[in-house]
Amino acid sequence: DIQKLHVRSLGLGEAVQRIDYLDEEKIYIILTHYMDTYKNDSSVPISQQAYQRIDCTTTIEKIKDVTQQQFDDMFDSIVILDQHTHEAHASVRLLNSEAATSLCVITFTEDPTMPYIAVGTTIVLDDEDTPRSGRIVLFRYMNGQMTMIAEKEVNGPPFRMLPFQGKLLVAIGNSVRLYKFSLENHELIQLAKTSVDYVECLQLKVKDDFILFGDLMKSLTVLRYNADEKKFENIANDPRPQWTKACEFIDDDTFLCAEDG
Repeated sequence: DIQKLHVRSLGLGEAVQRIDYLDEEKIYIILTHYMDTYKNDSSVPISQQAYQRIDCTTTIEKIKDVTQQQFDDMFDSIVILDQHTHEAHASVRLLNSEAATSLCVITFTEDPTMPYIAVGTTIVLDDEDTPRSGRIVLFRYMNGQMTMIAEKEVNGPPFRMLPFQGKLLVAIGNSVRLYKFSLENHELIQLAKTSVDYVECLQLKVKDDFILFGDLMKSLTVLRYNADEKKFENIANDPRPQWTKACEFIDDDTFLCAEDG
């Protein structure tokens, strides 16, 4: 017999971009996007209902300068929801013109007892057809409090990020990069970057030592990370020009891909 799904809907008053789950704290992390057009008298955006509401600051001068000059009627936030009550425990408002693009929960090898929340963002400017700057921001959530731990400037939009062997794997613009976390300096350090530039790395999956990613125009590529030499090795690729919309591992030798066109 086919069972019926029991669905509970939660009106948030703003659009949800990404969602993840932190088991240790029994919370959902969501990335939201608010516009003035969503405003009405009957609902308050979930990001404005949180017990703790903070602004996500930056020490990156380049980003600080351009975001201070932008004044928008829209903004993105990181919101923490209780798993059971769905109450908003905390919300972090991003900078003006800063869009949240990716999210993951990760435990680094350097700090195995503490899960971190990693958020990828990009700076969207009116005079840029393609965003050229962004950042990766690390947070900790403990005892109902959200704390920013580190930020890393990147030269493109971080479309996807995943935990990989105790490190952070990120698809940024036209490349895939791997970062470790320095607990001493509270800093993300780049270990490896793909040597071949792609168009835009939009999809990212991992299985054991293998990395599968889908490109805007160059279909699928399979990589393996060589930890001894700290570099990515190109294992296989599909040479046909295809716009990859989604991809997934079936097993070590078989991959599933959805393409447009």
